[in-house]
Amino acid sequence: MLAGIVALLAGGCSEAPPPGPRPKVILIGVDAATWHVAEPMMEKGELPNLKALVDRGVHGDLISMDPMVSPALWTTIATGTFPERHGVHGFTETDPASGKQTPVSSNLRTREALWTILSQKKLRVNVVGWYASWPAETVNGYVVTDHFLPRHQSAFWPVSEQDEEKLGGRTYPRELLKELLPIVPSMQEVAKIDGLELKFKPDGTPEIEKLARLFEPHRVDETRVRIAKYLMQKSDWDVTMVFIWGIDPMSHLFWRFFEPWTWTGTPIPDDAMAANKDKIPSYYKKVDRYLGELTAAAGPDAITVIVSDHGFGPATGKTAEGMPLSGDHRKEGIIVVAGDHVKKGVRVDGASIVDVTPTILYLLGLPVADDMDGRVIEAFFETPLPRPIERIGSYEHGGAKKPEAPITSPIDEEIRDQLKALGYLQ
Repeated sequence: MLAGIVALLAGGCSEAPPPGPRPKVILIGVDAATWHVAEPMMEKGELPNLKALVDRGVHGDLISMDPMVSPALWTTIATGTFPERHGVHGFTETDPASGKQTPVSSNLRTREALWTILSQKKLRVNVVGWYASWPAETVNGYVVTDHFLPRHQSAFWPVSEQDEEKLGGRTYPRELLKELLPIVPSMQEVAKIDGLELKFKPDGTPEIEKLARLFEPHRVDETRVRIAKYLMQKSDWDVTMVFIWGIDPMSHLFWRFFEPWTWTGTPIPDDAMAANKDKIPSYYKKVDRYLGELTAAAGPDAITVIVSDHGFGPATGKTAEGMPLSGDHRKEGIIVVAGDHVKKGVRVDGASIVDVTPTILYLLGLPVADDMDGRVIEAFFETPLPRPIERIGSYEHGGAKKPEAPITSPIDEEIRDQLKALGYLQ
C-alpha cells in the first residue's frame, strides 16, 4: 500500500487506463443488509429503489467469512484478499507501546485497496465512510474517512484549525474538510427527516444520552450520503464508494422486536413492542431512499453495485454478561449488480465478499491481480463474457508492506466507549 502511494507521488501513476469508453461504477456498502428482511419488503412494494435495481440486474447472496467483524470484512471487500493477508482483523489492535487496544487505522492494511489501485491507473475515486480508512491516503480523487463523521455533540473529532492540524487525516485532500462541514446536517434536521420523536437540549443534542446512541446511525448515514452526492457533483469521477452503516446497529438493538418469536430473554412488554417493532423495516426504507438518491446522482449510465459484509438473523448466543443477544450476524449477505453486460432479473447465489474487488476491476476493464484471493463473478455476466478476463501479477509495488502499529489519537478512549455502547466490543 505504502509503496503504491510513494509510486503515485513519484509519478508512478502515469500509466493511463486502457483506451475506449469506460463505465462509472458506484459501490454502495450496506452493513448487515439481508434478503431475509429485504425480499418480503420488496414484495410489498416498500423498497422500490432496491426492487428496480434487482429487476434490471443480477442479485444473490454474498457469502461472508468468520470471524464476522466489520473492519476486517469491509477491508476484504476493498482488497480482494483475506484478513490474514490484508492485515485488518478487528475494531482494535494492540498498541505495542502502551499495550492498550487501539482503534484500527488505515496503516494496518498491508495490501492495496480499490481506491489506491484505481489511483495507480489514473482513475478518479470518491471514498466515503469506509471502515479502516483513517488516516486518509493519497488518491486520485477524494477520501472522507470513517473518522470524519458527526457523532454526539459536534463532529467526531474537534474541528478547530489547531486540532485538525495536530490530528489530521480525516479527509484527502486535507482542505476538503472545511468544504464539507456545512453539508453536515444538524441532529434536529435528521430527526425531522426521519420522523424521530426526540427532545433536544439547547446545544442541539438529545436530552437523553441513550437516545443519542440510538440516534447516531441516522445522522452518520445522512451525512455520508450527502457527502457522496456532493462529491459526485463536484468533479468527474470513475468510481464512488460509500458505506451506509445503520442497518447493523439497528439490527443488533431491535431484532427481538422484529422477530419476537426468536427472543429467549425476558418477555417483551406490549408498550416496548409497539414502540420498536418497526425500527428495522423503517431503517431499510431509509436506506432504500438513499439508494434512489445515490443512483440518481451517479447517472443512468453508471453501473450500481450494492454489497453487504454479512447478513443478519436471530441470535443463538449470549453476551459476555450472559444475557441473550437480540440478533446476530449471518454469513449470507447481499449483492446486487445493475448495468450494462450483466444479467437482468436473475438470482445467482454463492459469490464471496473476496470477489467484489476483482469483479469491479473487470467491470472497469482493468486486469485482476493473480495475488488476489478473489475472482471475477463470471455467473453475473451475459454469456459469452463481454471481454476476456485480463490478468496482472500484482498491484503491490515492491510487494505487500510489513505490518505496522496502530496509530493512536487523543480520542481513542471515546471511540472504544462508543464501540462498547454499540455492542461491538465487550
